[in-house]
Amino acid sequence: MKITTIRGILVLLAVLSAFIGKGQNLVPNPSFEEFDVCPPSTINTITTPRIRDFIRYWQDPPSSVATGPSSDYSHLCSENYNSTIVSATGAGHMGIFVRAGSSEYREYLQVRLLAPLCNGHTYEVKFKLADRDYTQFNVDRIGAHFSLNAVSSPADGFNINVTPQVTTPAGQFINNENNWREFTMNFVNTGGGEEWLTIGNFFNNANTNTQNGSGFFGGYIYIDDVSVIDITPSVIISSGVIANASCGVNDGSITGITVSGGSGSYSYEWLDTDNNIVSTNLDLVNVAGGDYRLIVDDAGCENLAG
Repeated sequence: MKITTIRGILVLLAVLSAFIGKGQNLVPNPSFEEFDVCPPSTINTITTPRIRDFIRYWQDPPSSVATGPSSDYSHLCSENYNSTIVSATGAGHMGIFVRAGSSEYREYLQVRLLAPLCNGHTYEVKFKLADRDYTQFNVDRIGAHFSLNAVSSPADGFNINVTPQVTTPAGQFINNENNWREFTMNFVNTGGGEEWLTIGNFFNNANTNTQNGSGFFGGYIYIDDVSVIDITPSVIISSGVIANASCGVNDGSITGITVSGGSGSYSYEWLDTDNNIVSTNLDLVNVAGGDYRLIVDDAGCENLAG
């Protein structure tokens, strides 16, 4: 009697992508070095083209007003460089108003991530901040908001009314006057599929904590070295037990595989050599001899492959 065998080929596509993507920064151009056109000076987009016409990947949030809220781009390539601070990394950095005197005016930075966020995954968000030396108001709780689509600035230029997933700590005011300070914040994502990051002060004046600065001109901060990294524990797969099929009988199996790590929300597909799905359970039972591969999907997440 001929005994046929099952060869369990564990091709863990989703898990492999998640593992390769671990530790990679999902923010393109994180220190604002890459540009298509060197800015003629520090770019203030009320009177000049939008920053996306100069710097790569980054933009001001969409606005129904052509001269809507504007961030500032500074790079040492400019002959008229007039920022008051040296970049934390390289030659470029950004600046935004987080409070403008008694006005509710706000500015934000926005970028599309290199890959969407995953439900149930833990992310580490970092950026470096400094306040400008003529700042009238020092503020805290600078936030990072992740969304499925690019959030828009209101027509009046006031604060974007969304709740950021993370903020810098309350009471830790940006008051270091032209000296960079790094902030690190972690959160567990409860959505999934978010592709856009927006940074700024998401609170109105009444709910913005302030501290008097040494200057006279609103609340203004510099931003550099932005990163968003998936720090979720990698998915771990244990080996299973293969029971060979009897000749002409569908009684083979691959059982005892365990999956851990990641978000913990797994789905499974066993495929044969023709890519037909033969089972959606972790244990593969009652099959004929042949080659089979298991695909483990961790919360339906597609991560950045390195």
